[in-house]
Amino acid sequence: MDFLFENANVVIDQIVKDGEIDLSEVGFMDPWTIDLLCLLLIERHAANNKKLILPKNSELLKYLKRMHFCEILSELGYKEEFELLNKVQMPG
Repeated sequence: MDFLFENANVVIDQIVKDGEIDLSEVGFMDPWTIDLLCLLLIERHAANNKKLILPKNSELLKYLKRMHFCEILSELGYKEEFELLNKVQMPG
């Protein structure tokens, strides 16, 4: 599924469950929805049950890594997710 400005309200209902944000089935995100994702993460950063499930799509993972999303995860205390995204291999 694509997570775009045009369908953000529908996708958010599908991916957000309490403290968990599940991006596993997301294949594409536009810059606006990455900003929205950051706001969702900030909103939950102090929660004990916070969790981000990263996308399965390898191209989206590379895109997030190029956008320095690892640093955002680290700053907000998503340690496990930071470590997983940081392991994504970028083409040389």
